[in-house]
Amino acid sequence: MTDYYISASKGCDENDGMNENTPWKTLGKINAHTFAPGDRILLKGCDLWADECINISPASGSGTSQNPIVVSSYGEGRPKIAYNAADKGRVVLLKNVGGWTINGLELHIKGGVYLQDDKIANSGIGIYAEFDADETFSDIIISDNLVYGDSIDRNTRGIVVNSIHHKKWEKYACENIKIISNTVHDIGWAGIYTSSSGRLSPHVYANVHIVRNTVYDMGCNGIVMGNVTRGVLNRNILRGGGLVCDDTITWGAGGIWPWFSKDIEFKFNEASHMLDNTIGHDGTGLNIDWFCENVDMQYNYAHDNIGVGISTMSITNCVIANNRVERNRCVTSIGKGQIAMSDFMGNLESNGVSQTKITDNVIIVDETSGIAVSAVHFTEGKAWDGNIVENNHIVCLTDKEEKDLYNIPAAEHISPGVFIGQNRIIRPDPET
Repeated sequence: MTDYYISASKGCDENDGMNENTPWKTLGKINAHTFAPGDRILLKGCDLWADECINISPASGSGTSQNPIVVSSYGEGRPKIAYNAADKGRVVLLKNVGGWTINGLELHIKGGVYLQDDKIANSGIGIYAEFDADETFSDIIISDNLVYGDSIDRNTRGIVVNSIHHKKWEKYACENIKIISNTVHDIGWAGIYTSSSGRLSPHVYANVHIVRNTVYDMGCNGIVMGNVTRGVLNRNILRGGGLVCDDTITWGAGGIWPWFSKDIEFKFNEASHMLDNTIGHDGTGLNIDWFCENVDMQYNYAHDNIGVGISTMSITNCVIANNRVERNRCVTSIGKGQIAMSDFMGNLESNGVSQTKITDNVIIVDETSGIAVSAVHFTEGKAWDGNIVENNHIVCLTDKEEKDLYNIPAAEHISPGVFIGQNRIIRPDPET
């Protein structure tokens, strides 16, 4: 277990890098070295590496869960790396390795082309972990980093975990991923994103924690947990997304959402000030997206979004409970309810919305914020089944009758599959 020191201001690549008095100078020394479990690579705080990047590959070595290889800092302040990564570049790349921790860095994604191509391969990315080998890696930790771009309209992403996953592979690409306490802002496509190029399935990552991150001022999406089995999506803050006004963007922006995932704990998040890229779709604070199963969404707060507070796509066996939604404008296609169910699946066959319970939420409805709960049928497929809306606290600041607080169409795909039970309607005295 060895500590290696790097200083852009005081280092020399002819040094041994073994202490603060003999540090390496360039990040290329990291890229050319093979490390052992438990080694630490320490960058001098407040130093700047301009037009350099960190590339970690199998030749760099792998750590273990007990003894990870850590990239962090020494001295006061964050070490800063500013790299023109926006043309398919990555400021920090982890490729087909496990047991690595990236902690406490400041990463600036410089420049970049206009936000026009939503493919990950063509994006500039702050921290990018990629897996394209037919084996399972593990123990990637990305924590306490500051990641930002030059503008919300650049072709950039903040922190991305992606698998180039062949459909025949049955193994997880990576297990035990933690993305914790990072701050990401002024990014184009997405702040934090796990995904798979080639496999629409939750069987890509296992045991993923995206916790206590702050993401703000996004051109499109905020935080997306994709392709995960057993995930924790907790205590994140999203403020401002869908901010690029461009009707050529092909998919709607969302604040915080899992998709193609199952067995997810989704709690204590706040999402606000989402817009819709002027395309009229989504702009939702919190969402349970395509083919999610067993998502427990509780104790979240969604407010002041152009779309709805909480939405669903085609999902199964989920709980939406004990959340608070208010002041969402509900003017996009996803629905008119502060909580809006839908079965949207694009060009795939929908599983409908089934066995999902919406209960014990505080839903505040005023003159500018639609209704309480709505349902919309978009995509052909299975009929809706076994959904319950009950025991919610609906604070009605309008003169709408109770029946007008719900919009559940009498369509054969929807109405028989949604039961509206007893909800408490609260009408505060305007004098008080």
